[in-house]
Amino acid sequence: DSGVATIEHIMLSYNWDHQEVIKRINSALKARDYTVWLDVEKMQGSTVDAMADAVADAAVVCYGISQAYKESTNCRMEAQYAFQQKKDMVPLMLEEGYSPNGWLGLLLGVRLWSGFYGSVLSSAGQVEGKMA
Repeated sequence: DSGVATIEHIMLSYNWDHQEVIKRINSALKARDYTVWLDVEKMQGSTVDAMADAVADAAVVCYGISQAYKESTNCRMEAQYAFQQKKDMVPLMLEEGYSPNGWLGLLLGVRLWSGFYGSVLSSAGQVEGKMA
């Protein structure tokens, strides 16, 4: 820890299968002057340390729900650590018709989610509309 004050950010936790839509969400958040932590922009050094720091400094963790997310060890670590740290967690459904079970289903519970798949991805305007 360098002792430098960090600015709280929105962390985007997702599986790389859905990197394109996450990059669009990242751009939309930045256009609204949010500080965003996205692994492809911020990852340095140890993956596990970087993920832990990203979660610890997050005001909100947005996590991309998909079968690939559920099957990813790193995604599971991020989500469970965010839950343990009592972070505000915003689920983003990235796979149409997917109904998570197991640890991801338990984490999602009865939370409302926003869908980012199918026709929503057909234009930047549709993505922007979901961000409002």
